[in-house]
Amino acid sequence: PAHTGDLPFQGGALGLFGYDLGRRFESLPEIAEQDIVLPDMAVGIYDWALVVDHQRQTVSLLSHNDVNARRAWLESQQFSPQEDFTLTSDWQSNMTREQYGEKFRQVQEYLHSGDCYQVNFAQRFHATYSGD
Repeated sequence: PAHTGDLPFQGGALGLFGYDLGRRFESLPEIAEQDIVLPDMAVGIYDWALVVDHQRQTVSLLSHNDVNARRAWLESQQFSPQEDFTLTSDWQSNMTREQYGEKFRQVQEYLHSGDCYQVNFAQRFHATYSGD
């Protein structure tokens, strides 16, 4: 297909590499609680893409094979109506304000003592929802 330089993705490899993938190559301490089941890596090879430009309000179909066949397949798909997305609970943190403050102080101590020079300290939030 002709190259379309103004589109950010035109097929190829796309995926994610999680932080824990590093444990497959290096011996690292396991401090974090393993409470979410996620893959360390997920990669796919894509020969077509629907590229949505929200600013221009356009959708472009790119295909490295027969674009008309891909379009016909897309148009043949049956989509059921989706319920509007809405939160059904308040956001909840995985730690209290006090726990966050204490962990933040620990991070500052590690930095000041030279144990590390950079920390990615994260706080997880979750809420229940309905819809899509």
